[in-house]
Amino acid sequence: MKNNIEIIGLLVCMICSCSKSDDVPIGPPEISYDQTQYKTSFYKAGSSVAPTVDWKGDKGRFGLLNSRKGVSINTETGIINWDKTLPLGSARANQLDVLAYNNAGEDTVLEMGIENKFEGLFKGSYEPGGFIVLGSKFFAEFNFMSNKLEGVLIAEDDNGVVVDTSPIEGSWQREGNIITAEYTFVGAPEVNPRFIKATINYSKTEAYLEGRFGTNLEDNGFFYSEFKFHLNTPE
Repeated sequence: MKNNIEIIGLLVCMICSCSKSDDVPIGPPEISYDQTQYKTSFYKAGSSVAPTVDWKGDKGRFGLLNSRKGVSINTETGIINWDKTLPLGSARANQLDVLAYNNAGEDTVLEMGIENKFEGLFKGSYEPGGFIVLGSKFFAEFNFMSNKLEGVLIAEDDNGVVVDTSPIEGSWQREGNIITAEYTFVGAPEVNPRFIKATINYSKTEAYLEGRFGTNLEDNGFFYSEFKFHLNTPE
């Protein structure tokens, strides 16, 4: 009889203990990242850190309520990944709605964003249009930085010897995927300014600018050069 009472008491204690451990308040998950607005540069892949989460019950999963080109989320860890095709623009333009939901049917949505800033060094060869210039082979570098444009025009002879080097400096702006710029030759302020107008093109395999540069981009081709310069990417 005594043994039966002890067993019954033990069962009651076990039931109470289980009841307390299972009595976890269920509610919407609480989620936070180290930052809600990430910054990246043109044509660079990246990722967030894993978020801190209190699931408020059973562990759940992550998702994105809105789609954004080049962006994905790991449904298990919550790490956000973006590839080279992420659209250019502000964090607001690249807004993400991150969803965290637990197995109890509760969810939380966190608004985030990724700023993708255009910049980069573009290089290539070109034909000088109708200008009378030294050399037979022509190359250029346009370096688009956060607040200015720098570059150089280079001419070589048939033997690959550099016969002329003309550094340039100026300013630029972007509207959508169109770049416009104005520049002058360093040390030659008396020379009329030159202009650039180009389209930004990029995919997972390449990034380049294609357009015109010269003193008049709208004439019959005598005063401008057409170009297609690729982004210089580190190995």
